[in-house]
Amino acid sequence: MHYLAASKRWIDDYGLDAAAVVGRSHYDVFPEISDAWRDVHRRALEGETIHEKNSRFDRRDGSVQWVDWEIRPWYTSSRTIGGVVLFAEDVTAGRNASTELERREARYRAVLETTIEGFLLIRSEDGRIAEVNNAYVQLSGYRRDELLAMRISDLEAKETHGEVAAHIARIKERGHDRFETMHRRKDGSPWPVEIAVTHTTTPEDLYFAFLLDITQRKQAEARVADYVAQLEQSMLATLAAVANMVEQRDPYTAGHERRTGIIAGDIARELGYSAEQCRVLQLAGMVHDIGKIGVPVEILSKPGRLTAVEYELVKTHVERGYEILKDVRFPWPIADIIRQHHERLDGSGYPRNLRGEDILPEARILAVADVLESMASHRPYRPALGLEAGLKELQNQRGVKFDADAVDALLRLIREQQYELPR
Repeated sequence: MHYLAASKRWIDDYGLDAAAVVGRSHYDVFPEISDAWRDVHRRALEGETIHEKNSRFDRRDGSVQWVDWEIRPWYTSSRTIGGVVLFAEDVTAGRNASTELERREARYRAVLETTIEGFLLIRSEDGRIAEVNNAYVQLSGYRRDELLAMRISDLEAKETHGEVAAHIARIKERGHDRFETMHRRKDGSPWPVEIAVTHTTTPEDLYFAFLLDITQRKQAEARVADYVAQLEQSMLATLAAVANMVEQRDPYTAGHERRTGIIAGDIARELGYSAEQCRVLQLAGMVHDIGKIGVPVEILSKPGRLTAVEYELVKTHVERGYEILKDVRFPWPIADIIRQHHERLDGSGYPRNLRGEDILPEARILAVADVLESMASHRPYRPALGLEAGLKELQNQRGVKFDADAVDALLRLIREQQYELPR
């Protein structure tokens, strides 16, 4: 079987010399050709047309070539078979690329099937699940074929179908998201999940979602929250007991600390403070005069005006209060708030003559609440001056001694919202 002609592509693909090929035996040009190929040639010479795709051809240099080919007989004018015509296309590059793609897909599939995280591939157009891994099958209790017939909203136990659609739209706009929600198992039970989702801009328009079962985390968080709540209740009880000790020694100010704390918390709430910050102010108010436990009871309950020496002794209660509480590990600066509640914006306060922004915002609020409550209540050395007198003092010193925002918030509460002082 000798060459009568060969295309330039053939010559180039196999690195041959065109002049040296024509007239030579095919088996001389390719001595490495296998018996299987020789059998194909024989069949074609007998009149059979044969074709095959992705056929392996082992080259003499040890390389492997993949070929799509077709071989058929050619006939002479007398209708006898004069030889064969071979059409061949080298598809090695495409085959290698396809093989590499298959390898990558196998690796990715192995990763998805061995991870403890659930995985969902979701279509953008209708939210249907296009792919799911075994981890999510196990977590949800559904069969794989059941999940592939569902929409992501069918699994959602927290958001409505409309909310899920809106959420998907937001993710598409941003490109990704991480959030917590609740999914529902096949048996109807809800379970908490953390989802990390990414939107792809491929023609298929898909979402890749990895889902982590956070049941144990949520249970741990609940246990921690319960423990913290118990600690806070114990702390509150301790603070209340300490405050009660102070009030037992100074019956004329009984309830003053509690009422001051409530007013301070309400002012903070009007200013837009968080619930946590309002609670801190209420706690600080509850014990803001704790340092008076070190002031002689005769001075605290003296019916007349205090002497200069006695007044200086009373003023030490803020530092004493700070010293009592500074080593208590509160999650908030209670000791510093107590130390600063008699400071004034213009530096005329005590114990350190702090000014303006050097004074904690919580201490500035507590100062306003303390002054109002004190002036509105009976004291050992004078009868109650009344609510209006207290408001007038605060208005006169607004922005001078007292924080303007705190004073304004208190005035809004009383003038516009008919706020009543606690009893």
